[in-house]
Amino acid sequence: MPAPVLPRSAAGLRRERAFAAAPEHPVRGDTGRALVMLRTAYPKGHHIQPHWHARAQFAYAVSGTMRVRTARHAWIVPPSRALWLPARTVHEIQMYGVVQMHSLYANAEAGAGMPGDCAVLEVTPLARELIVRAAALPADRLPPGPVGGYLGLGAELDPAPLISGLRRLGREVLLPAGEATDAPLIFRAWVEGEPLAPDAFGVPAPISGPARAPAVLIVPLLAYDARGGRLGQGGGTYDRTIAALKLQGSPYLLGLAYAGQEIDQVPMEPHDQPLDAILTEAGFIQFG
Repeated sequence: MPAPVLPRSAAGLRRERAFAAAPEHPVRGDTGRALVMLRTAYPKGHHIQPHWHARAQFAYAVSGTMRVRTARHAWIVPPSRALWLPARTVHEIQMYGVVQMHSLYANAEAGAGMPGDCAVLEVTPLARELIVRAAALPADRLPPGPVGGYLGLGAELDPAPLISGLRRLGREVLLPAGEATDAPLIFRAWVEGEPLAPDAFGVPAPISGPARAPAVLIVPLLAYDARGGRLGQGGGTYDRTIAALKLQGSPYLLGLAYAGQEIDQVPMEPHDQPLDAILTEAGFIQFG
């Protein structure tokens, strides 16, 4: 005996009709890029009606929580998570509280290898991969020579994908080593797979080789501003290191951060060195 057909509610029928008639929302911005980043803010209770995009969407709320609904499923997405929506997926979004949303729209090439269905993802691992895959770092605008990187620790954005990408372009990679906690860092050449040992800070570092001066220095930070101001970790290690490197030349300072780490103004002292550029999941910005 077939199962009885349950009547659909009026709200359910309205939702079905809205999803069936959902319009395309064209992606704004430079659509010549593989990825386009948009930042938007929504008031508490705001509702985005059913719609779809020709590109896949990686949507996450920097602050606030949102509910994303498709024709068959719904997800609650807090700031620690993000939702991957394949291209042409009809969806609607309900804001719980004031929401600051970052949306990354990927073309078919940039989205290759991502899930074929909607999926809730951790923000940090995906953003790390997108730094190289999608931010389209214009490596030809960086000065030639070795690149000084670092090993991402704690909440720092892991530069490993960026370093790997630069190595594939033929760049030599240097890693820092602390010989004393109150001294500038030195840099030694490192090839992936070579052994590392704890330095004076307890951070894995190359254990042999002469000190080298990087031409490009990838700099960790807590915050940055539109002038290139950089807020460091507070220990002064990179400030001392940058000052020491300036005596040997002028390394190009490339900050690495999430776009959400931008603030209105970083307090700058006369000795502070501004960044030459910043790379985030939203793209590459050169200062000055």
